[in-house]
Amino acid sequence: MRLKRYGVILEEGQDWQPEGWLGQNDCIFRTALAAIAYDDFGLMCRCTKLLQAKERWPKELGTPSKRMTRDPYIMTICAYTQILIDYTPRYNTPRYTEETKIPWYLYRPHVWAWRKYLITGSAKWKRRYERRAILGLKLSRNKVFALHLDAWMAYVADSDKVKVKLWRYIPSWNYLLESLTGKYPRFCFTEVADSYTPKIRYAWSMETQEYKATKGYSGPYQIDKDILTYILNK
Repeated sequence: MRLKRYGVILEEGQDWQPEGWLGQNDCIFRTALAAIAYDDFGLMCRCTKLLQAKERWPKELGTPSKRMTRDPYIMTICAYTQILIDYTPRYNTPRYTEETKIPWYLYRPHVWAWRKYLITGSAKWKRRYERRAILGLKLSRNKVFALHLDAWMAYVADSDKVKVKLWRYIPSWNYLLESLTGKYPRFCFTEVADSYTPKIRYAWSMETQEYKATKGYSGPYQIDKDILTYILNK
């Protein structure tokens, strides 16, 4: 069951997880996705404040870990590009992106260039991002979790070059990544989105075997279905 508490989206633990576990480690990543799916400015701002404090989860859930990872930064920055366009001009993507500083030890060359492009809009930084992202795809193992971040980065940077290079690595069941990268026309997914059964955990960053083994979910915040619907309706 997913629930909104302390300004973030939490997820009750599975049988094998500790009692009282609410998915704290992934709450910023999950909340940023929900902010996009539901066009929720408040959720996005909560992610921003947690990142600026370098806290993995709200203090109300216990002393937060300071061991940050790249994924919450990337997904929150992606949220800026989808939500802020509808708000007052001073709340703009470059400003928020610049204020959301990724710790130096989490940077990779393509992430650095991607962020600089979103801040400056400079074609120079877009070219650098594209070259480094494409090289990274050739050299890495391309786990689905990493492909999920790569697809979102290419989508918000509107990089057809990176999108096309991602196609060969995307599993055939991963409709979100196929939609983000434009692998097939949108009308191909309309019926799929309507009939898709959400997973008890966020589906689009899972490996294939995990995806097949994960149970369905009928509770609130069906983020995997709702984020797919959001992208298809853009």
